[in-house]
Amino acid sequence: MRSISAATPRANWSLPQVAGVLALTATLVQSQPVLKLETTDANTGRPLPARFSLEVNGVPFQPDDVGPHGLRFLSLHDSKKQFRAITYTRGTFPVEIRLPESSREVTVHVAKGFEFFPVSRTIQVSDYSEPSEMRLNIPLKRWSSLTLEGWASSDPHLHYDRFSRSANIDWFVMMAGDDLESIHFMMLKGGKVPSEWGAQYGYGKRGEAREGPRLITAGEEYRDAAQGHVNLLGIHKIIPPIMAGRNGIPNYPFLHDVFLETRKMDGLGGIAHGGALGTQTTAALDVVLGAADFMEIANTHLYVPDLWHRLLNAGFFIPPLGGTDLPNYPARDPWQPFLGGMRTYAKVDGQHDFSSWKQAVKAGRVFVTSGPMASFKVNGKDIGDKIALPAGGGEVEIDAVLKSPIPLTEMEVLRNGLPLSCDIVKKNLGGVHHWRIRKKLSINESCWLALHGKGSPIKALDVDRLKQQPWAETSVIAQTGATRVLVGDKPILSREDRDWLARHLQRQREFYETEARYWNERQREERLRHFDDAVRKLKGLQ
Repeated sequence: MRSISAATPRANWSLPQVAGVLALTATLVQSQPVLKLETTDANTGRPLPARFSLEVNGVPFQPDDVGPHGLRFLSLHDSKKQFRAITYTRGTFPVEIRLPESSREVTVHVAKGFEFFPVSRTIQVSDYSEPSEMRLNIPLKRWSSLTLEGWASSDPHLHYDRFSRSANIDWFVMMAGDDLESIHFMMLKGGKVPSEWGAQYGYGKRGEAREGPRLITAGEEYRDAAQGHVNLLGIHKIIPPIMAGRNGIPNYPFLHDVFLETRKMDGLGGIAHGGALGTQTTAALDVVLGAADFMEIANTHLYVPDLWHRLLNAGFFIPPLGGTDLPNYPARDPWQPFLGGMRTYAKVDGQHDFSSWKQAVKAGRVFVTSGPMASFKVNGKDIGDKIALPAGGGEVEIDAVLKSPIPLTEMEVLRNGLPLSCDIVKKNLGGVHHWRIRKKLSINESCWLALHGKGSPIKALDVDRLKQQPWAETSVIAQTGATRVLVGDKPILSREDRDWLARHLQRQREFYETEARYWNERQREERLRHFDDAVRKLKGLQ
């Protein structure tokens, strides 16, 4: 069983009725309306790839064919019954879309990542003397250019089959259409799908693909029913058994060791889903022991910052990451990109290879967003930097900005995870919501600072399945990595969070001593030593 079905532009699928979407198979006749859609750069007039969606007579419509100049991708998660057809222009020639004969009014929605204005245009079929020649050009205007400032956008959490190098041609079109510099696929096993899925034709350099500044890599999401899920990016071979803790496989190897093996392969390994999945997730243990490189705190449908905050408060610097986790929750509002609906921006300073991206992530030069662009500077220094103050403390100047065409609802400067009292200057500049905080802050104890923001609800995520989950997030969010402010030689340390983490690990130790399964007693003893070492390390923090 595979988690996706992908159609090349030549495929001609007849779609069922899905979630209220009008899915008609159009048979070409003389009077049939045909939309010839082109998306172009508003400044140069050159064609641009972009994602588009349609409504016919006020009802969402999924065309079953978009011709050679369009791309139609089918995302399918069998076990969750989540199916979605996604359509793109290729940025070559106009896309020809056959519409139902009953079409009277057609609305076209176009989105290209987060840094172009989303556009919606409605046309009346009756306004065209030749309905079979309805031409529509939609210019796309860029409102943000973070690439020029050294930032690169990525979706580091995708699970789709990629069986051959030829598949990369369409993935690069989709990346361009969603305005992404890099995507990172991960194969996996388990969950409600018994076999391996998200298969890749190669790993390491063999599985990489490049086109200009765009990069594709292959990796693995390793899962353990108790220890949790982890993302292993850029590895050159799969780490077995891929899924542990069930089907007769014990809770071994330890995720701690999986991370260390990932580093040996020059990969990047981190906690998936904010450490929210797994009956006794070892996310805190693996960060305290220094094995994890990052913590993914956000997916399309999830935002889990609490453990990340506690670890930072106890002095463990761990960068945040965010990615979609597709094919989970593939539905999108018209303004959203498909790939990178939740994405990570990393400050790579013009370098687009995996090594440079990895180093930017490990340094914490990142922010996570499902819409707003974030800027956060402390004393003029960027996200992830350190600010050194004298032993007596001092004052810092904070300059924080959130920008988005999508309405914003919250903006907070966090100090050790708690919001500061701040005045927000709110403007709308040329159709972009522009919120800014400028604040001078006296600091006499070492701490970390970050920017958090929130925006409008995402209608596509208003589903019953998510309403039942404590980790669900159905609104637009933005979260920067932490900037550390160090006073003298004192580390960042919240004794309350240090003690909470120690108690948390001591409780987990009991589970891994009495209930977790191992191949032999030596493995149990090694696991308990991990917990003892971590608790000892926490108690030694002063």
